[in-house]
Amino acid sequence: DRAIRKVEDKRQITNNSIPRVAEAFFDNTKNNVVMRYLKDDVIETYVAKLTFAKIDPNLTQAEKDAITKIAEMTGEFLPENIQTVAMSRDKKSLFYMNPLGSGVAGITYNFSTKAKKQIFDSPLREWIAGWSNDSKINLTTKASALAPGYAYVLDTKTAAFSKVIGSSKGLTTLMSPDGKKILYAEVGDDGISTFVIELATGKKTSISPSAIPEKCIWTSDSKTIYCAAPVKSTPFVYPDDWYKGKVTFSDALSVIDATDYVGNIEYDFLSKNNASIDAVNLELRSEEDYIGFINKKDGTLWGLDLAR
Repeated sequence: DRAIRKVEDKRQITNNSIPRVAEAFFDNTKNNVVMRYLKDDVIETYVAKLTFAKIDPNLTQAEKDAITKIAEMTGEFLPENIQTVAMSRDKKSLFYMNPLGSGVAGITYNFSTKAKKQIFDSPLREWIAGWSNDSKINLTTKASALAPGYAYVLDTKTAAFSKVIGSSKGLTTLMSPDGKKILYAEVGDDGISTFVIELATGKKTSISPSAIPEKCIWTSDSKTIYCAAPVKSTPFVYPDDWYKGKVTFSDALSVIDATDYVGNIEYDFLSKNNASIDAVNLELRSEEDYIGFINKKDGTLWGLDLAR
């Protein structure tokens, strides 16, 4: 039987301890990690480099497991109070919004060279970023049911900035890896509606089930979308109440074909495992045969084998 499982395997690899880390992102080498945490009401963003020691291959597995320090950690701090960060799909670069006066500057950071380059600036500070491919970043104003939202595409090579969706309340988005489509949700009189818009033509198609893009992920070929969507609808102010934790969901994982945009339930967490999960931060393994996610209710890490 297929089953989700809580991922609880842990191993300490350094003697460094950074408390209250809320977000962490590894680069493609797994030797650099971006850690974000709150310290004295200041958002800190630390880019750490892990230098791994050589371990004697003749040691037994028990002796290897007993080693608590296998990496030295050094690094650098990025500017304080960065509210928006996004990893490139190849995980070789980071994009972040650096506070600049009353606005922000958009900066790319290369993990290998440590080079920083400004490619964007805005008088607005409230942005969410998603790095689609090496040349496109999706920028969306932070969502609320009480205010219109806007989505743009930023070209990392030319710095061209173009609006693709405008004046939609509760707007949240997720661009496809090929940079040709955007999955987005908005709120109206009938609740949440979810669509895919094709950027070349402006054609939009409704998808089913309705899902919040922050609970979805595209496959690398942009032909399939996995979404964690509530099994039962719950009246709430979208997305404000969900952000504040006033409402949570009990999800099923659906797989949506990006040709007709009709989804089928792949796995119902509650009925299959008696696990009430409000899934966020979905990630596919490189082979796309395994999906991991975080339960927003308690911050625990879970995984599901899609190949079984």
